[in-house]
Amino acid sequence: MKATGLIVVVVVVAAAGGAAWWAIHASSGEPPAPPRTTDEHPFASKGPDKPPKIETVDELIAQLASAETRGHAQLRLQDIGAAALPGLAKALPTAEGPTRNLIVSLLCDGKDKTYLPPILALFDRTDEESQVLALKGISHLDATEEKERVLHIVADSVAPTKMRVLAAEILAKWKSPEVVPVLLSWLPPPNETAAQRNALDREHRSYRTKAIELLGEMQSQDAIEPLRTIVLGHDTSLQSDAAEALAKIGGQGIDAIEAALALKDPERTYKMIRALGRSTDPRAQDLIRPYLADSNESIRKAANDSMKLLGRKQG
Repeated sequence: MKATGLIVVVVVVAAAGGAAWWAIHASSGEPPAPPRTTDEHPFASKGPDKPPKIETVDELIAQLASAETRGHAQLRLQDIGAAALPGLAKALPTAEGPTRNLIVSLLCDGKDKTYLPPILALFDRTDEESQVLALKGISHLDATEEKERVLHIVADSVAPTKMRVLAAEILAKWKSPEVVPVLLSWLPPPNETAAQRNALDREHRSYRTKAIELLGEMQSQDAIEPLRTIVLGHDTSLQSDAAEALAKIGGQGIDAIEAALALKDPERTYKMIRALGRSTDPRAQDLIRPYLADSNESIRKAANDSMKLLGRKQG
């Protein structure tokens, strides 16, 4: 069958750089044009109708300031990786706002402590956000050599709450015993009255909650007695947190939970049973088992849920 006078469409699929291209040529027999590709450089801006544009690190950093180009620039800088770190470190001292935040994030992603000094220099700024970023840099780069600086912040009663809490989290992650006395000082005193408790502001309440959480994660034996006081006391606001911390500590922490269960208070019992599901102590299952058939539906459900959690851990 002849195709005289007709245009023959030939579809050619090429795998240059993983891209497919389509060329249309006439029946004159001329070979199709070579495929266009934008893969000559990994950091080239790509588009169907323009040649590849090579973007320098400085140009990409400048693009971080604009909401329209920020996402593109961040991805490109992540692709460049270690080669972008010197330029990012150089730009950080004068960077502000989202640009500053992203530069710190990218420097931390590099996991190279060579670039810690420009991050630490953020402590010299007066705004809280910059100083928080410096602390985050210490955490992400695991700069344990900065422990004294972090200890000073967590113990500073006039430091912003956000900074003190973050500093405590860093020290707890490092399992630094020096932070334990500070965390214990954040817990409620055993003789605190209801009036004193109700007068606390949100800041002090957040200290208490965070202290209980971190003491549990550190499995601090020094925390058992004050946490025991909480689960046996009348202040219900911290009982769940204290019970979970005791469950993580195990040993005498489980003894404290068992003492709380002996009070036969349904609300307290519910909290203790839920907490036992997060324990690794082998006695947890024995304490939960009697409550699987409890007459209180909420307690019964908590017991079943906790047993399932423990079963998954053992599996």
